Amino acid sequence: MDDRLATTTARALERMTRARSDELRARYELGRIVHFARYDETRGSEAVRELATVTSLDISAVRRLARVTEIVGPKEFETWLAASLAHGYAFTWSHLEVLANIRVRAARAKLATEAIAARMSVRELRARLRLFGSR
Repeated sequence: MDDRLATTTARALERMTRARSDELRARYELGRIVHFARYDETRGSEAVRELATVTSLDISAVRRLARVTEIVGPKEFETWLAASLAHGYAFTWSHLEVLANIRVRAARAKLATEAIAARMSVRELRARLRLFGSR
């Protein structure tokens, strides 16, 4: 590959990585908004429906966003995101949804670290979670 093509490709990949991390951060932020809105005494579950409408997301998707952020704290989220970016790994929201099934933070962190190091797909992570849960 010539230098010009290599440079252009590297820039495009860098933008894709930034876009992926921006999307994950936006989903996480929206999940936190949903979480706090649905526990607001004046809004309650109506807030979830309103946010689903405003975001054009299915109501179950909006609830899943909140569920992940209720289980995975902001520091934990940022740690995983940084680690995945450092490994050039395409960590997705679906990975987070799978990891959010683990209630114990240390166990969740261990599996997240394994997933990132092994560059697991969501399917592989689900399979690993089944094995992990059987211990």
